Amino acid sequence: MTKPRRTHSKLTRLRYMRLQRGISIVRAAEYIEKHFTTLSRWELGKGAPDIDSAILLAKLYKCKVEDISGLCPDIRKMAADG
Repeated sequence: MTKPRRTHSKLTRLRYMRLQRGISIVRAAEYIEKHFTTLSRWELGKGAPDIDSAILLAKLYKCKVEDISGLCPDIRKMAADG
């Protein structure tokens, strides 16, 4: 008996934003000067971009760095308060 095929996959925030802009993973990786497998790991939730890469991705995807990092306003406020 064969295993059922997965027809739906959970898109991570990074992958969703890239696909919404119609940008290939290779193009995005070249833009941030990382190997495409690094970006792929981030998109799969196996790590996260460093701040410099997050800034570049935000610029490429035309969004805020907070959208890349997934930080919510409450967390940013707590970090600012120390």
